[in-house]
Amino acid sequence: MEKLNYVLVQIPTNEGITGIGCIPVQHLNPWTIAEIIERNFKKFLVGADPLESERIWYQLYGEIHRDRKGIAFRALSAVDIAIWDIKGKALKLPLYRLLGGSRAQVPCYASGGYYGLNYGKTTKELAEEMTSFVEKGFNAIKMKVGSLTIDEDVRRVKAVRESIGDSINLIVDANNAYAVGQAIKIGRKLEKYDVYWFEEPVWVDDVRGCADVAKALDVPIAAGQNEYTRYGFRDLIENRAVDIVQPDVTVIGGISEWLKVAGMASAFNIPIAPHWDGSIGMPWDQEVHTHLAAVVPSVLRVEFFRPKVGDYPSIVDGCIPVPEKVGLGVEQPIRGMEGFRIE
Repeated sequence: MEKLNYVLVQIPTNEGITGIGCIPVQHLNPWTIAEIIERNFKKFLVGADPLESERIWYQLYGEIHRDRKGIAFRALSAVDIAIWDIKGKALKLPLYRLLGGSRAQVPCYASGGYYGLNYGKTTKELAEEMTSFVEKGFNAIKMKVGSLTIDEDVRRVKAVRESIGDSINLIVDANNAYAVGQAIKIGRKLEKYDVYWFEEPVWVDDVRGCADVAKALDVPIAAGQNEYTRYGFRDLIENRAVDIVQPDVTVIGGISEWLKVAGMASAFNIPIAPHWDGSIGMPWDQEVHTHLAAVVPSVLRVEFFRPKVGDYPSIVDGCIPVPEKVGLGVEQPIRGMEGFRIE
């Protein structure tokens, strides 16, 4: 089985409850995150009341705010998620109910459409992959562009649209591949294929460039999965760089900060499409963004990746059920995963 790179944080309490936060680290060093928690955060966590999550968040933020962005905020995210897990378990409520949510299911989309090993996936294979998602009940799918020429990628998008039909929402993700002029050029070509949104068209720090793309195109522009804290999203929104914001709870600073970004976006009538939360596809019900989408009406869809282990959950009319277990639904760590325990 493919090795999964995650950091698992466990915070036990004197009431016998253990909060668990899980974040993906991908290319980052998980031991650096553990070291930040041990050296910078632990002194604020031992003996603290987990119900005082806002005070704790600001204490931890005070330790790392000079860094502004980066791996330290992944550490903060993991700890904050674990604290909210404690709160849900202590009050015997699933996270979405704890936060006042009511939706029993939320819209989602299947994320795939990669180029394949050494860019070897054929256009026919790509179209078949996208169609397979539709057959599993998804009514929205996402594919990649940006690694081939503009004309080649447009042909790939055309093939997928023809394969899935006109009723399925098609999302296109460039992962910061283009300069501004290139993004506008391909965006105009993609508009004829009724793209639901065009994701991360330009370099992540080129906020003004992203604003230029958003102004030039009719297709909605989405970005923010690599952004940190409410202040990063303030810059995206104030510069009119996005039509859709994509905060990632495992990056931004945890659930506490994600909710602040959601409130800010709501004030500007900007919808949310959160980046995947790192636990979808794992054999537990810790789909944090699924809980949050059940709370925040402006969430368009949550991102769903093909499970690396286990089976697909039931997808009905393009929606995924919200977990009903208390907290985030994590009873105990998964075997074979190394965790960092705060004691």
